[in-house]
Amino acid sequence: PWAAAPPSLRRPPRLRSSSPPHVAGTVREYAVYDTGGAVPVQGFGLVQGLGTNGAGNVPEHVREYMEQYLKAKGIGDPTKGLGHISASKILQDKDTATVLVGGSMPFGAPMGAKFDINLTALPNTQTRSLQGGDLMTTELRLYLGAAVPGGPTKPLAEGVGSVFVNP
Repeated sequence: PWAAAPPSLRRPPRLRSSSPPHVAGTVREYAVYDTGGAVPVQGFGLVQGLGTNGAGNVPEHVREYMEQYLKAKGIGDPTKGLGHISASKILQDKDTATVLVGGSMPFGAPMGAKFDINLTALPNTQTRSLQGGDLMTTELRLYLGAAVPGGPTKPLAEGVGSVFVNP
């Protein structure tokens, strides 16, 4: 024999539901899907095409990361397009600026979904303007409260494209 559940544990009375019959009485009938908002992402990137408005000075911990990242992309490799130019030389050029890239990636966004990103010139550098520049492909990782070159998470998105400076 089975005992009846006490009133406090009994199933709530059924409300009129617009749910399909196959989900009646399941969690789906009572749950609401929440997208969770947006996922904050950040990374460091390189803007090129700045003429003399860029900056050759980059904080050391960011420089080390950027040199490693650019080398991984084939910069300085004699078998690739810019093989004759080292990553270090590119970072020192006034035509480029290392920037902090941030954005809010829609939660659950499908592969290839587009979203806006913001670029910020690094503090204590000589960058004068990012206008007219192009952001090279940049890895964006989960933002955990501090801008860490390379970040502790795997890349979630990439940022790339022409820079728009809001007047």
